[in-house]
Amino acid sequence: MSFITHFIITIICASLAAPHNLTEKEILEFDIPNEIQEAAPYDLAGYDEDGSPIWSIELGKWDMRKYAEKGGEMYDALEIHADKMLLNIKESGLNSSTKQLYTIVDVDGFNIRQAGDPKTVQFVLRLILKVEEFGRQMLLKQAWIVNANTLFEGIWRLSGPLLGQKAEAFELYTNNKESWLPKLLKVLPRDQLPEKYGGSPSYKPVKQFG
Repeated sequence: MSFITHFIITIICASLAAPHNLTEKEILEFDIPNEIQEAAPYDLAGYDEDGSPIWSIELGKWDMRKYAEKGGEMYDALEIHADKMLLNIKESGLNSSTKQLYTIVDVDGFNIRQAGDPKTVQFVLRLILKVEEFGRQMLLKQAWIVNANTLFEGIWRLSGPLLGQKAEAFELYTNNKESWLPKLLKVLPRDQLPEKYGGSPSYKPVKQFG
């Protein structure tokens, strides 16, 4: 087993461990610091024609390493923010008429600084694993990871065989917009998407978080 493969296995195993002991109620009631909300944005973008919510997670903008290096309360707050986001997404699906949802995970901006930090890679994989659970719960209509650069693709390729069927919940696309934009627009209404995903310049999300 190569060092890199062993490194990824270690990270995935660690990713399965809960970073805190808060209940779902405590997570939802947790007051996330403004700095964390602004640093880690996500949106309820809109709904498809059947009423299924569409979520956009701009994961590439999340500077996980900054808070991983700081540690302490701010890193804990980032972990709780991620879990609160996942609960918000899950709740929106359960409360919809279809009991299902979509997620777009945009990793544009994920760079060598992030990829070189084990704690940051662990954070990303844990988030992906948690979203994958929606698929096993029949909540996930479809999920896309877009704007993946070679760094993110490399981590994903190494993780894929180890994640097994978990990786199959996602369609992974590079930063070649022409490869993924038509596929999004084939499934999602144009008027329910930001301009960068093929929507209108006048588009506004249903709700912004951060």
